[in-house]
Amino acid sequence: MIIVGSGAVILLSLLKSSMVFMVTIATTLSFLTAPILAVMNFKVVTGKKMPADAIPPGWMIILSWMGIVFLTGFGSVYLYFKFVF
Repeated sequence: MIIVGSGAVILLSLLKSSMVFMVTIATTLSFLTAPILAVMNFKVVTGKKMPADAIPPGWMIILSWMGIVFLTGFGSVYLYFKFVF
């Protein structure tokens, strides 16, 4: 937490004149980390240590995979338009 807080303070102090750049960094990191966090969450929820009655039903697992594919696709489209156009 100290490292993250220090990094945030440094970024804010160095880039306070360029808020557009900071928003761009925030959105890019959000779009790129969302699929990774979704997969990590899916692994935890469907893991071996999860009680059997707490594991989501089959339709929700399919919906989760569809969401992960959507997030990955949306992040890819975002990167495409960010760096190609």
